[in-house]
Parts: sequence; structure tokens; C-alpha cells
Amino acid sequence: MLIYDTWITNVRALLVAANIAGTRITRHRETPTRDDQLPACDLFIADDDGRPSGGSGRIGLPQFDHVTKLGIEIRDGDNSGQALRTKLHAEAQKVFEALLPTWPDWLVDGEGIGGIRTAFDIPPDAGEVTGRVMIQIDLLSQSIWALPSTGLPAFATTSVDTGIPAGETTIGTTIAVPVA
Repeated sequence: MLIYDTWITNVRALLVAANIAGTRITRHRETPTRDDQLPACDLFIADDDGRPSGGSGRIGLPQFDHVTKLGIEIRDGDNSGQALRTKLHAEAQKVFEALLPTWPDWLVDGEGIGGIRTAFDIPPDAGEVTGRVMIQIDLLSQSIWALPSTGLPAFATTSVDTGIPAGETTIGTTIAVPVA
């Protein structure tokens, strides 16, 4: 859906303004390969789960309640595990402060936030350590897929032979048709 691009663009602008990862924020998964590329932040849509809205998906126009997972991954390094842990926790806090109170502004055509998850990947202490915090925010939205107004297929008519001669009726087949 094209709305994802709008959401990612809006989120990126807010994270740059909050100075997340020194403003090195990409819109695709790009793992840093050298220490001089840290800190770094990647924004991406992990997946979108659309379920039929309001009951059966077999009736009416296709309508879906969506839970779209926005992924935010921040990588950084430091000279101890504890210092890195402190840095990454502070970065995660800045992300939440930038995004959660302002969701009606950046979640265009969205309905809210359904949940958040945070996971830290920090190795044990060593001379120089790199780690990451992964944040997932569930974005709630709906979609309704209307039928096109032009280009619909022509409907065909079919005749069925009932074996009853034309003009004759059988018991129970009288049909009253109102006359205008």
C-alpha cells in the first residue's frame, strides 16, 4: 500500500528531529558493516496483517482491519556492555517520546497504535561492543476495496428448459406480476 511510504517518511522526519542515531536514518534494512557507520537506524514495514472487517469476508465489498508492523532498528557501539545498554535504552525512549504522543499527526489515515514491542541485542562486555534495539509498533488501519465504476463485465442471460410447454403452468407455479 502506498500509505506505507507516507508513514515511513513522516516517522523518519520525526526521528531526525529527535536526533535519533545521530540522524543517520535509512528507509530500508541496511546493516552497518563498519564501526564508523554507527550509530544507525533503519525504518521498515515488517508485515501487514489484514483480516476481514465486521464478520465474513464472503459478503459485500472487501474490507479489512489491518495491523501493520513498523520496524525501527537502532544499532550503536561503545566500550562496555553497560554503557551500550544505557545508550540504546535512551535511544528507544527518544523514539517513544517522538512517536507515541504524536501518532495522529504522522499516521495518516490510520486509526491508532495497537501495541509496541522492544527487544535488545547486547553482547557481553568486551573491549568494544556493538548492539541493537529493535522496536516494533503495531499500526491500526482499515481498508475498503470498492468495485470499479467502469469496465464491469457484461452479465449474460441463460434460459433453462423445464420441459413444460410454453404458455402452460403446473400446480403451484402461478406467479402474480404487478402491473404498473
